[in-house]
Amino acid sequence: MGKRKTYLSTLGTSLQWKELFPNLILISCWTEAQSALWIPELKKYAKGIQIQAKGLLSTEGVVTTPFNDGNILCYTSHFYEFREVETRQIFCCHELIKGRSYEVILTTGGGLYRYVTGDVVSVTANEQQLPYLNFIGKSSEITDMTGEKISAIHLYPFLNKLISDKLFEVSGLFLHPVKADHQIQYELIVEAASEKFVEEIRSIVEEFLLQNPYYQQSRNTGQLKPLITKYFRPGLTIELSNYYKKQKEIKDGDVKLPILFPFGFLDVFLKKWI
Repeated sequence: MGKRKTYLSTLGTSLQWKELFPNLILISCWTEAQSALWIPELKKYAKGIQIQAKGLLSTEGVVTTPFNDGNILCYTSHFYEFREVETRQIFCCHELIKGRSYEVILTTGGGLYRYVTGDVVSVTANEQQLPYLNFIGKSSEITDMTGEKISAIHLYPFLNKLISDKLFEVSGLFLHPVKADHQIQYELIVEAASEKFVEEIRSIVEEFLLQNPYYQQSRNTGQLKPLITKYFRPGLTIELSNYYKKQKEIKDGDVKLPILFPFGFLDVFLKKWI
């Protein structure tokens, strides 16, 4: 898919996939969390073709499935509990509140008992005590170099809304901590057709990060330097996906690029692109 995407990109958005695949009526793919960033680009090529979210699936169990333009809880598959992100309280599905975020806990017929998946979902609706859930990230995706406690589950909704509201033509956006002059700072990787909006994006993201009191404290005490950006032309994300797949030893269909990388993970990869 990576090579085909690159080929299609060189032809421009005038070429529609319907011309190449006339019998294609549905595209099933990841559409949530970091994947939401690439849906607008997909739509450019897939006019007239329905794009359907996969829902939330894992080796351990299924959580949601597509239904009525949303992802509904598969309530007959397993027994589900939900730990609220803010309060850490446990709730059953009929108790979930729209707009709040929860970590999924599974008990399955295969023998898993109260298994914490690490998947964090937000409730988009709760109709007749059956919730619609949106995957927003992994609870384990946290960086904490100086006590700043940056979490991907807070970054995903903000960055996706930022791109959507501002109409920035960004094809990749990633954050990771780096060392500079014996100090830590965060670097925002921006993949776009031009550098036009890069500084504006940096300023908005830095303002958002400063709303985190722990990040702000680290900045005020000098433990963290200001956010910096590194700009790349289109093509970075495809190569990063291949690199991530190789490092994590996972299959093509299972690749879900994070938006927040741990310290040092991107060092070798990015050196090849400088």
